[in-house]
Amino acid sequence: MAEFNTLLSSMKLSIVAVTETWLDSSIPSSVVILNDNSYTIFRKDRNRHGGGVMLAISNGLQPTAVDLPATQTEIEIVFVQLAIGSEKWLCGAYYRPPSLDSTSIDDLENVLSHLDLDSFAGVILMGDFNIDWSPSNTGHLRSTLENLTDATCLDQLVHEVTRSSADFSSNTILDLIFTSRPDRLRDVCIEAGIGNSDHNMVTFKIRGSPGKLPKLHRELYQYHNTDIDHFHNLISMTSWDLIDYSDIDKAWSEFTDLFVACVRECIPQRRCRRKVKPWITGELHKLIKEKRRLFKKARRSRTEGVWNRYKLIRNKVRIAYKKAYSDYVTQLFKKKDNRKSFWSFVKNKRKSSDAADSFSVNGAKIQDPGKIANGFNGFFASFFTTPSDACCNTACPCVRFSSTHKSVCDKGSDCQ
Repeated sequence: MAEFNTLLSSMKLSIVAVTETWLDSSIPSSVVILNDNSYTIFRKDRNRHGGGVMLAISNGLQPTAVDLPATQTEIEIVFVQLAIGSEKWLCGAYYRPPSLDSTSIDDLENVLSHLDLDSFAGVILMGDFNIDWSPSNTGHLRSTLENLTDATCLDQLVHEVTRSSADFSSNTILDLIFTSRPDRLRDVCIEAGIGNSDHNMVTFKIRGSPGKLPKLHRELYQYHNTDIDHFHNLISMTSWDLIDYSDIDKAWSEFTDLFVACVRECIPQRRCRRKVKPWITGELHKLIKEKRRLFKKARRSRTEGVWNRYKLIRNKVRIAYKKAYSDYVTQLFKKKDNRKSFWSFVKNKRKSSDAADSFSVNGAKIQDPGKIANGFNGFFASFFTTPSDACCNTACPCVRFSSTHKSVCDKGSDCQ
């Protein structure tokens, strides 16, 4: 307890979630957190021999307990409503014992269906799920949980090992953070565990400025409506020699600014709605909404008939979701040129932006950033020939457009 309280005071944590608390009603919260005036404690105890979850929320966030369905008394979960700025958020702590099967995910789904998640500016659900989120795990429990979080629009943010065996032969990601606002949660870090725990501690920060919900629109260029003649003229009249080539980063920034300005001037754009999960069709979205509606109705009426209707549509949603996902992947690979959609899909599934820290160049392993950059430069440069001096003797290379089969240099001359 001393190490735990020292951690609280040193790190100045606002939200603390603890799983496997091993507490019961005989142990007051004042014993767990000594400075009880700074935090409000919310607990779901099991017994002194295992299990249990706890949320400690700073009183500055105005925390209030959220009631859960009376039928879900066994699930080890606690939810708290809190205020971040002027926004209302929902925060939960969850523990899933490793011995449970997929029915535990059904219980979690029932709890989430009970809560009106859309009424909150943000949702955070964290804890020990005892389901390995490593990319290599494609088991039934992982896919069942992923289907649930996809249907509720929750993203998982932890992608580093949170538990290792004593001999480091087993490395798993069991402690997870799900949120409806990945744009607001940042700096997810893995820290050393407390005491004798074999789990690492996961920390994160919430961006304080409330801001607006992320825009679900993006701009698409309508290339078929390009004013190619105007584009040629702008490219030829642009003063490329004003770019400072002594600094490669600055030169690239200045070049892209000029080039993108020409592109936006000559190519019309249109806005389109970005689909968070492209395989969730309008029909499937309606089914999900109907499932939530029936759950609320069943909870109010408490009649067996309505509960049976809810279970039927819940199973229907699961089957429809799996079919929609399978159809999407199948169609993805049937496309003749699917490079863009394929890599977009891979990036979405990877859920990590970690870059490689070393490369092999001519059989030698290099890690120095400068040598890596030169290696890439040499590789890409080997595919191109040097333009003749008669064409362009400035630092800017010729730009070729396939629509006219000509090159236009910055001096305005045409080059075959």
